[in-house]
Amino acid sequence: MKTEQGTFQHDNNPKRLAKKTKEWLSKKKFKVLEWPPQSPDLNSIENLWELLNQYQDKSTHIRNEEDLWKDCQSTWSKITGDMCSKLEQGY
Repeated sequence: MKTEQGTFQHDNNPKRLAKKTKEWLSKKKFKVLEWPPQSPDLNSIENLWELLNQYQDKSTHIRNEEDLWKDCQSTWSKITGDMCSKLEQGY
């Protein structure tokens, strides 16, 4: 699995800050954007998580890392640039 260069932003939700998550991001060489925790006034990423949740195929059965990667790529491909530009407005 090849990882593109870029910076990852998440919302500092404790569920996504587990040691295993941090290790996985580090292992895959993701740069993680420093972000203040629990800052809804700054956090348009919450709107993106909701948008991704809406577009995710709920019938997909994820059994391993490869399945998860394919599911993420498929879901991301449904999100347009126009949708992302509207996130600041509270999609």
